[in-house]
Amino acid sequence: MTEILPLPGTPAPRRRARIFAVLAAALLAASSMLTALPAEASESTPSPTPSGLSGEIDVQLAPVSNGVIAAGDALTVWANVSNGTNSDLTDATVTLSIGSAPISKSDELSQWLAGGDSSGDFTVVDTASANIPSGESNAIVVTKPGSDPLIADRAAGVYPIRVAVETASDSTVSTSVITITDETSSASPVAVVVPITATASSGGLLSSSELTTLTGRNGALTAQLDAVDGTAAILAIDPAVLASIRVLGASAPSSASAWLDRLDLLPNDRFALQFADADVAVQADAGLTSLLSPLDLTAYMDAADFENEPEPTATASPTESPSGTPAADSTDLNTTDTDTDTDTAVPDLAALTDIGATHSNILWPASGSVDSATVASLVSLTGDEDTVTLVSSASTDEPDTSARATVDGSDVLVYNSEVSDALTDAARTDDLTLRGAPLSAATAYLSLAQNAAAGQPVLVVLDRDLSRSAAGLEAAVDAVTDAPATSSISLDALLAQTPQEQTLNEVSAGDARVAAVNAMQQEETQIAQFATILDDAVLLTGPQRASELQVLSVGLIADEGWRARFDAHHEQTLTTLTSVSILPPSNINLLTSGAGLGFWVKNDLPYPVSVSLYAEPDDLRLEVEPVTTVEAEPASNTRAEIPVQARIASGEVTIALRLESPTGVHIGSTESVDVNVRAEWEGIGVVVLIALIGGLLVVGIIRTVLRRRAKSAAPKEPAPKESAQKESALTSDEDSAQ
Repeated sequence: MTEILPLPGTPAPRRRARIFAVLAAALLAASSMLTALPAEASESTPSPTPSGLSGEIDVQLAPVSNGVIAAGDALTVWANVSNGTNSDLTDATVTLSIGSAPISKSDELSQWLAGGDSSGDFTVVDTASANIPSGESNAIVVTKPGSDPLIADRAAGVYPIRVAVETASDSTVSTSVITITDETSSASPVAVVVPITATASSGGLLSSSELTTLTGRNGALTAQLDAVDGTAAILAIDPAVLASIRVLGASAPSSASAWLDRLDLLPNDRFALQFADADVAVQADAGLTSLLSPLDLTAYMDAADFENEPEPTATASPTESPSGTPAADSTDLNTTDTDTDTDTAVPDLAALTDIGATHSNILWPASGSVDSATVASLVSLTGDEDTVTLVSSASTDEPDTSARATVDGSDVLVYNSEVSDALTDAARTDDLTLRGAPLSAATAYLSLAQNAAAGQPVLVVLDRDLSRSAAGLEAAVDAVTDAPATSSISLDALLAQTPQEQTLNEVSAGDARVAAVNAMQQEETQIAQFATILDDAVLLTGPQRASELQVLSVGLIADEGWRARFDAHHEQTLTTLTSVSILPPSNINLLTSGAGLGFWVKNDLPYPVSVSLYAEPDDLRLEVEPVTTVEAEPASNTRAEIPVQARIASGEVTIALRLESPTGVHIGSTESVDVNVRAEWEGIGVVVLIALIGGLLVVGIIRTVLRRRAKSAAPKEPAPKESAQKESALTSDEDSAQ
């Protein structure tokens, strides 16, 4: 058998309805009784509780096919029973019941799903016994044929159902709903907004490795496109995701480039979220004068990734004619000569963040964070009176109103919070046997909302959630697009509807997040001042702003993940501000009157910096060059030499050292060095040496003079020859006399 698998990055076939139909038919053919599936046959296999027992028996009721029952369809549900007690569950009674009276209002439905009561009597669909070992769970399926009067004789509507697990000492109940459709009812327009988002784990953009994972076969971004491909969903796209791919140029992962191409080809209506899906409501609450936007992304790009390949240049290469002479008008295009010039076209910010939006003035704040004052502030922050803000129906006085509305004259789109919350819950549920519960709730809420809207469009959203599963996300989108008696509506048509005036309930600002915004704004100012040491300040200010926007991501609000991101952002800011400084110097002994004192300037940035080294002595006995310009190389320590001149007096002098940017901004911390000045030692040494040399010369001269005088005063002695002759003559005379 040959199995054809979907290609990477392409949507999986939408066959969920067929799977459920086959499942229901098989169950119906086998039995119309409540049956406990053996572990090897159920989709949810028994598994021991990994860490401790809850001490309770839990049951979750989940209808299949999103709880929708058309004419002739069977009622099929999952009952997921978990035994969290220390004892095996034996002969427990599992009972499925259905209410006789339909639910007509959304607040009644919310009360029922929360475990409350419902009007009307309940009829038992079927009962069975369950045996579940301690610490394990079983998925139990119940089905009732569509031809059974209990199902076939019911009018269209939303009906409550419940399952009860009873033991000798305890009883556990789970509630849900089914929606019986009316095939004669006309379709009403429904729009669903799906966010295309991904939050960077650190910094301002997704890394290459993150993109590889997210856009891979089982990646979250791939799952998002799989969910909306082939639907009329309206896409709310985070420009930071697209920018993360585009800044990499030719070095972008192939899966990411393919994902971007696939997104561009989708025909869905779309609008841009704030960069990094930053929450606009907290910016308004913080009192900003304009919404934050990215400054520049040059720091994330390498020009080499945007160099076009050189194209061959056609040069005349004569070929021989049959006569052996060159053909004058023949040209050989297969030349090896190429134009060595390359064209580097680094995209600008607009090109990097372009999503191909069909509308550019739509804002989507975090759910439940907007009141009338916030809407007015957002219009003021954008400076565009046509700004449209998405708000939750939970914030309005009339939750079941039409999607198109105004608040104090400002345009808003109101999305149904009950449907949206249920869809978001379904999107994060990966277990098929559990996902039916939120999907059935979403379908029921949607049916009631359509009835209340009386033909007017209904808007629902899948909220941003970092824990969404691929299967859950696709099932949630399908639950809306495949819902009975619904039709799609474009974003243009939705905005063209006649608005109804609405009043939003007052909400309190999140003080902690507002304080974080103000703190990051102060740090951004410090970075902007610090960045004046660079030739291009945006190399630091651009990543700083991008990282700040990531901290404000709506997806980080739910689990307080923004706090950890804020702390990391703060630490990175401190690291940047201390990346350029004077290395602590050692004390110096100055034994000469003039010299150059060497100091080291640390630069941990990947860019060259220009700073001025200021030196100020605390004593006049040492003259110091006050300012020395230092061009520090990237990621290195650069030596700076300061000329000094010592005066006559000796002593200890402290020199204060500090760095300033070309605009006078103080960089790093001030350092000091103690200089022990002994400048007169040089003069004394010279004098002593001259005195010694002079003394030696004088002594030598005196000795020479005295020696010569002594020689001059001594009597002269006869010459040796003359004395010998005289002695010889005397001897001869004496001999003659004898």
